[in-house]
Amino acid sequence: MSEPQPSDNVFARELALILNERGLQWSQLEEMVGLDSTTVERLEQALRLSQSTVLSLDDMELLDKALLLNASEQGRLKGALLVMELKRTLHDQLHPAYVRQIIEQIFPLLVEAAIKTDLDTLQKSVRGDHDAREDTTWSAIWQMLDAADLAMQLSRGLSEEEQKRRLREASVYLEGALERLEKLPRGARSLRIWQTCQQKASKNLRTANRRLQSFEKK
Repeated sequence: MSEPQPSDNVFARELALILNERGLQWSQLEEMVGLDSTTVERLEQALRLSQSTVLSLDDMELLDKALLLNASEQGRLKGALLVMELKRTLHDQLHPAYVRQIIEQIFPLLVEAAIKTDLDTLQKSVRGDHDAREDTTWSAIWQMLDAADLAMQLSRGLSEEEQKRRLREASVYLEGALERLEKLPRGARSLRIWQTCQQKASKNLRTANRRLQSFEKK
């Protein structure tokens, strides 16, 4: 596997580097880890396309167990999630060149912090269809799912109020994605990408609501 090129998706870039260090190919994640082909394809695409794709909580646990990620590797992936959240925040505020510069400077600090504080293992996104990635409707749906993924992942380890805020934020994104899916033409529902998005959005919305309800019972 050749050395991964710099990518705006720091999570995909760091995962590619970890695979490269272990002499593994993207395709081996399907058999060794149990990831589905669309997830692997979308992560690989994120190295060259402007996509905010990450792994889901369940898929991240599969990766951790299959590859036995060490503390450094876990910290790199957690740090990557944090800089992607920062990038999302800065996206509409600063020129992309400045955002990239800030990201590259702060990333090593976040990795070090993630390792030292022993934060939870990383997480989310199951994604896409190669033929649909250019379509703006599908792009909007994926962006909502990606945003929900990050909000849910980064809610862990925070104060109760901040966790609830991020979970509510994730729920809004997921409900928006489901609403857009329901408004698509009937023929779209037979497509694999529609079924993948609908299943993931529904599953993650149930998870977010369940976590919110657990706070209410306290």
